[in-house]
Parts: sequence; structure tokens; C-alpha cells
Amino acid sequence: MAAASTEEKQQRFPRFRKMAQLEHIILLVSFTMLSITGLPQKWPEAPWAQWMMDTMGGIETTRVIHHWSAIALVLGSVYHLFASGYRLFVKRERMRILPRWKDVIDVKDFVLYNLGFKSEHPKMTKFNFGEKIEYWAVVW
Repeated sequence: MAAASTEEKQQRFPRFRKMAQLEHIILLVSFTMLSITGLPQKWPEAPWAQWMMDTMGGIETTRVIHHWSAIALVLGSVYHLFASGYRLFVKRERMRILPRWKDVIDVKDFVLYNLGFKSEHPKMTKFNFGEKIEYWAVVW
């Protein structure tokens, strides 16, 4: 019982705002649906593709799902641009997702740590180099 009361007293710090969490869910679901519905349309002659399209209700239904998923992805992207612009230009928040020289040093230190040449894991910012690369890969 004492452990439970200690856990209750611990302060929680969410990694992302609620709207950022929603953006991630929209990105995850829309991209996944675009992949699931787009691949069988790209290779319709493959046996697995025909099975997938039949499972989704035929080619017309697959296309409708694909188009609505694309709309969700575009709307989520537009929202992200406006929200990021608002935080940058109106609230004057710093863009922590931009690559910095420290990220290059973190990559070097991370590799050295994983190879056993450094004993301490590098201290990284809220968004480490891997997360920044992934973010900009999605943007690209």
C-alpha cells in the first residue's frame, strides 16, 4: 500500500500535448490505411492484392477508403503546419525539432557508447537525433 501512495505522489510530465497526440494518431492511422489500400491497387494482378481488395469490399470501396485516408493525412498535415506556425510566430516558442550541432555530437557519442568506447550514454534533448530524422523524413 505504501508503494501505491508513493506512485500517486509522483508528478507526471506528458511528452506531447493532447493535440500532438491526436496528430500522431491521425498520421499513424491515415498512413497505415493508405498503405493497406494503396499497395493492392499498385499491384492488382498479384493474388494477395485481389484477396485484400475483396476483403475490403472490392476495388471501389478500397478506393473510397484510400481517398478518405489521403484527405485525413492532408488535413492533419495542414493542421500541423498552422499549429507549428502559431507556436513559432505567435507564441515565440523555440523549434526544438530543428537539427543542431549537438545532434551530430550525440550521434557520435551514441555510436561510441554502443561500441563500448564510452561508458556513459549521451544526454539528449527532448527530441533526440533519431526522432528529428524521423520527423523530417515524414515531412520530406
